[in-house]
Amino acid sequence: PIRFTVEPLSLETGALQVAMGEGTHLTTDMLIIRPDGVCATTPIVFETDFSPFVAKQYFAAATGRATVSVEGFRLDGSGLAGEIIYGCDASLMNLPNKLADMRGVKAQGRATLHPVPSGEGALEMEEIKVGGTTLRKSKAVIRVDGDALIIDDAMIELFGGGVIGRAEARPFEPGMPIVVTGDVNDIDLSIFTNEFEPPSLLLTGRVNGRMAAGLTSQQLTMLDIDLEAYKDFSMNRDMVEQLLMSQYVGEIAGGRQMTRMLASVIGNDDQRKFDRARLILGLEDKRIAGAAKLESKTLDLTVDIKADPLALIEALRARQQ
Repeated sequence: PIRFTVEPLSLETGALQVAMGEGTHLTTDMLIIRPDGVCATTPIVFETDFSPFVAKQYFAAATGRATVSVEGFRLDGSGLAGEIIYGCDASLMNLPNKLADMRGVKAQGRATLHPVPSGEGALEMEEIKVGGTTLRKSKAVIRVDGDALIIDDAMIELFGGGVIGRAEARPFEPGMPIVVTGDVNDIDLSIFTNEFEPPSLLLTGRVNGRMAAGLTSQQLTMLDIDLEAYKDFSMNRDMVEQLLMSQYVGEIAGGRQMTRMLASVIGNDDQRKFDRARLILGLEDKRIAGAAKLESKTLDLTVDIKADPLALIEALRARQQ
C-alpha cells in the first residue's frame, strides 16, 4: 500500500521489491518521500547472483551470491547517509577480456556514507590467475576512505614466496586511476620459470625487492620495479651464451677464439652461477624501459629492456587463454 499525506507533504510506500532477473532483487519494507529528501525506516537490501553484471559484461562469468544492505538510508540536502553492510561468496568471478580469473572469493565488511565515506572489511581469494600466472591464498583488508577504495595488507602466495601489497583505486575520477605497490619476498625463480615458461630461459635463486605501478583505464602511468637476487642465482648456459655473444660479437673475430672465450667465462655447467642479479624497470616516454644486470667475479652482463605496455598486456592476455 501507498499512503499520501498532504500536511505535512509526504509519500509512504509499503513493502517494495524490484526484480532484475530471477536471482537479483532490491527490497525494503518502507520508503518515506518528502520535499526535503528520502529515507527508509528499514534496511534496503540488494541481493544478486551476478547474472545482470554478466549480462552487462562487467564480468565474463560469475557464480555465487553477494548481498548489500543499507541501514538508516537517508538522502537529503546534506547528502547521502547510511551504513552499508556487504558480503560476497563467489566460487567463480572472471573479468572481461581475460584480465583475471578468480576462484573462491569471499568478502565482508561495513562502511558509513556520511559525512565522509569510510569503512573496513576483509577479502579472501583461494586463487587468482592473471597473465597466465596463478596466485594462491590471497588475503587483504578492504578500506573505504572518501572517494578512494583501498586494498591494504594484501598477502599473496606466489612462486614459492610471496608479495605483500597495497592497491588504491579512485573509481569516481576520470580514467579510474589505480596505484599498486608491493614488497616481493623470497620468490623462487625455478618455480617462476617452470610455471611461466619464458622461452629459452631457466633461472634459479631467490628474489626480493619492491614494485610500484600506476594505471588508468587507458594506459600505464607510472612504473618503478627494483628486484634483486643474491643467493644461488643462476641462468642456463645457452641463454648466457646468447647474451654474451650479442654484447661482444663485434669485438671478437674467429670461431676458435670465440669458443675459447665462451668456455673460459661461462664454463661447462648447464647453469651459470652469478653472485648477484638485479632488475630495474621504469616508464620512459610511455614505454617500459630498464636493464637486467648480472654480476660475478669473471663475468658481468647487462641486458637493456624496452617494451610497449599495450603489447605486453596483449601477450599476458594471450597467456591467460
